[in-house]
Amino acid sequence: MAIDFPSSPSDGQEVSITGRTFRYSAVTGVWRVLTGTVNNDISELADSTGLLDSGGTTTYANFGDLPTTNLTAGDMAFVSSSNTLFITNGTTWFGIALTQDPPNAISNVQSSYSLSIDGTATVITANSTDPEGFSLTWSYETSSISGASIPDVATISQNENVFTITPSTDSANAGEFTLTIITSDGVSDVSFASTISLAFAPAASSVIFTTEGTHSWVVPDGLTSISAVAIGAGGSGASAGDYRTATGGSGGGLAWMDNISVTPGDTLYIKVAGDTAGEWGGNNSNSNGLTGGDSWISYGSSSLSSATKIIHGTGGGPGMWYNYNGTHLNSSGSRGVALHGTEHASTSGTTSGGGSGGIGGAEYYGAQGSGGSGGGAGGYTGQGGDYNSPNPTANTGAGASITYTWNGSGNSGGYSAGGVGVYGKGRTGTSSSRAGSGGNSTDPNAASNAWRYGAGGSGKGHTYGNWAGGTGGAGAVRIIWGDGRSYPDTNTTNAHNVDPETTV
Repeated sequence: MAIDFPSSPSDGQEVSITGRTFRYSAVTGVWRVLTGTVNNDISELADSTGLLDSGGTTTYANFGDLPTTNLTAGDMAFVSSSNTLFITNGTTWFGIALTQDPPNAISNVQSSYSLSIDGTATVITANSTDPEGFSLTWSYETSSISGASIPDVATISQNENVFTITPSTDSANAGEFTLTIITSDGVSDVSFASTISLAFAPAASSVIFTTEGTHSWVVPDGLTSISAVAIGAGGSGASAGDYRTATGGSGGGLAWMDNISVTPGDTLYIKVAGDTAGEWGGNNSNSNGLTGGDSWISYGSSSLSSATKIIHGTGGGPGMWYNYNGTHLNSSGSRGVALHGTEHASTSGTTSGGGSGGIGGAEYYGAQGSGGSGGGAGGYTGQGGDYNSPNPTANTGAGASITYTWNGSGNSGGYSAGGVGVYGKGRTGTSSSRAGSGGNSTDPNAASNAWRYGAGGSGKGHTYGNWAGGTGGAGAVRIIWGDGRSYPDTNTTNAHNVDPETTV
């Protein structure tokens, strides 16, 4: 409130106003308070010197209670109902904004950090300013999410707004936690939370699928890249009666891909083709073979589409029967092929390949008819051997074919062709037996067993007796990871050795 003191007081002159008595001192030139307050008209008490502070602030319940007369410029009033401070120029009242803005949002901090497994520290330099220019202080808090806890996962040191996170190099200390960085101006604070993770890649390993049907596989924790191979089943051979020719089935295709990006916890679906049974329609009857099934890997969906496909090896075509002379391939000439899913958005395969299966065939031989051999399974870098052309290209890792057989007295039939293994290229070149070439299912450095993955089934001619066409070899799918392993032959075996590329 305003106090109207006399303009020319004398030394020792006293004035009583609103319950307070003031005495003027000519020596000091000030009025001293002698008595207390009444009804809180003046809230400030004199100090030990008896001096009244210049300018006073009076509290009023509502804006309408503010005085409108006898105002002195510079006087202030506080209205409690609106929590507003007012100042007067002697004529009217002006509201004063009461502000205390918090610091600006913290910047230069990411929402998540992946710590290095070699112990290299991650340094975070957080930034913020205060709109009113106050100095800021910095601090942090942590809370565990999963795995090991602080400080096992990492240690944190702080120098003002710089936070240094030094991770453990022990895989047992893998874990995830929240780091909350806080800055304060002394009244208000702001914060920013980041997820900090330390993950170690799983040890080198593999998984193989050889059972017919659809399977699922969940990507292990810490695994972000895999390599894979898929082999389609070989087609089965035909069965033909007297004076007719039966061709063998074609080999299945082989597809592989490296550097397939995966996310831990995601599901891959695997389709494995079973073996393809040969057909037999009875004594001296004719039956075509069957097409081999496909093998593939799909990302996140149990059905195959261009959006989910990773790798896809198709089945080999069926053997066919013929009733006239000549040399024949199966009628469609179809072979299993390698289809690659590089268009799949969740993969970043930088290397992909594979080979198509060899074509089965037969040659009419003598009055009794004949049965031809199947085509070899597709290889890692080339196609499998065709009928009567036993894998002439070296170092493809493909399954070989074998020359047809006729025993001169009927019931003739060729051999089923060579299959291919899932452990990389293995041995390559030709084979002089029904085994064919290519990787073995159990020993990548040996010749393939007959009927192994993707082999085309043989044809059977002049079938007086229970002679069905040869069975096409089943498909398979294998996934590998770790130690820089990649197809076609870099550390692809379980022993993690580099497969030799010898020719047998």
